[in-house]
Amino acid sequence: MLDRVNNKIYIKYRENDIIGSIGAIIGSGFFGISIYQDYINNGNGWLNRILKYKFMMVLVIIISIIVFIVGALSIFFAKDINYYIDLNIKKIILMLGKKPFRTEISLDFNEIKEILIIRRDVYVQEGRSGKKVDKYFIDLYDEKLNAYECYDSENLETIIDIANELVNVLDVEVVDKTGTEDYEGFIKRII
Repeated sequence: MLDRVNNKIYIKYRENDIIGSIGAIIGSGFFGISIYQDYINNGNGWLNRILKYKFMMVLVIIISIIVFIVGALSIFFAKDINYYIDLNIKKIILMLGKKPFRTEISLDFNEIKEILIIRRDVYVQEGRSGKKVDKYFIDLYDEKLNAYECYDSENLETIIDIANELVNVLDVEVVDKTGTEDYEGFIKRII
């Protein structure tokens, strides 16, 4: 179930779309320049009629600046996730974000006390209304009872299969707390 490449087992991997962020930056720049050019060159255009009001001009400029800033921030503070098990050095590596703003945690296999499966209610937006669904999480607990969330899914069978794979690699027990609603335990959540 988990991907294996060169003695690494990838638990969770997600990379943000930097191309979309760059596109937002370039698009907002072209949008601002084209509006300005149209405003200067086309005295009777529909855009001129709208932009002759100072409020509309300021609103368009603010929207362009906001799109530019959001695109830039999403590049620098991306929420990339790379969780994997390195079998060569017998560690679990948990990385969030991009350099230089990346958080990286490595745990030795012998530091992991147990694998915990928990269930939480999560609200999912569907159209105009939200719907409450059960979402299942795999947490790794270390000796100090710190929790490291390493996988989540709405499918309990997938969670159980992945937890069993982790048991085979890490040689620790699985504790199933899906019957306990919103179980957190006496822990400090790290990731």
